[in-house]
Amino acid sequence: MKTTPDPQPLIGKQDVARWLTISGFWGFVFYLLAYLSMLLSQRRQPVLVNAKTVLVGMILHIFALITSGSFFSAMTSVLRGTSTTQDARKQAATNLLERTVVLQGVSGAIGSIIPFTFSRRCLQMAAKITGQEAFPAGEGAINWHQAQLLMAFFVGVVGTIVARISAWVADDHVKAREEQK
Repeated sequence: MKTTPDPQPLIGKQDVARWLTISGFWGFVFYLLAYLSMLLSQRRQPVLVNAKTVLVGMILHIFALITSGSFFSAMTSVLRGTSTTQDARKQAATNLLERTVVLQGVSGAIGSIIPFTFSRRCLQMAAKITGQEAFPAGEGAINWHQAQLLMAFFVGVVGTIVARISAWVADDHVKAREEQK
């Protein structure tokens, strides 16, 4: 009597671990870059900061991005019918990462308005929780256009660097597999 192997689950442990790691990493990076952009865009010197409010804002931001990033990835897997791990492996094998490094950096810079706005809102929520503004000089002391442009620049640079490293790792992995054959 033949037995059929159990079908692989659409969403496995490795998928969830990837979602949590990647969305947590980018949540932390986006928050730090947004905070740095706001800090550098202060009109009033010296810049005063309430560390407790900044920390609470970071916790809110990272938790929200981990939750929403994981949910989005799960929904993508369900709608496509393939796991994100399978998709990543297929993409690595096509050398697509290598050809889109600059595009990933540019799209990250353009899309940075979303995490920047989200970081700002998390700081506002944190101020309500702690009862103290993150920047005691007030939001009017921040040049918001300059802060957004700085955020776009920072995200573009970091996004390009991460994409470059990812492409190298994927390329090395594909070459190692080919050498094993």
